[in-house]
Amino acid sequence: MQWFGKPINFMRFLGQVDQDDPTNLPVGCASVCRNVEFALDQGNVTSATTRAGVNLGIQGVNKSPITGHDEFVYQPEFAGDVASFEQPIFFDAAGQLQYETPLGTGRGMALPATAGGFTPPAATHMLGCSAFNKIWAAFSNLKQASTTPACIDPKALTVYALGMKPV
Repeated sequence: MQWFGKPINFMRFLGQVDQDDPTNLPVGCASVCRNVEFALDQGNVTSATTRAGVNLGIQGVNKSPITGHDEFVYQPEFAGDVASFEQPIFFDAAGQLQYETPLGTGRGMALPATAGGFTPPAATHMLGCSAFNKIWAAFSNLKQASTTPACIDPKALTVYALGMKPV
């Protein structure tokens, strides 16, 4: 278990802590624990993990460094539209736009090519922001633009160059 970057070893868990209020708990104890899994590690040291099964790191298909990321949250636009969903979109140094699927696994899948769409450059960085249920992305070497900006639609999985045509 980590507490401000310093490891704290627990030799055992007793199950309950008596307290007057949450502000006087010992270091490493929580007033409420939800979605926690307790396990016996090697050497009989007990550990607790939260969100077991959720991978907090993402690996792209090209095994190259991730040079851009945007956490997209879709908001339904009309009655009968798909429900709200999250979709991490990331860009790697090989020039591949990807999305995480299934969500929480840490595995990336390349966005399919869009007919007449946009091809991002390699060896660049992506800076993106979400607005109007789309991701608006710019690509550069962190000093100068590498190409035109792009509009990424995580719902339709399409990528178009940003221009004067309506999106």
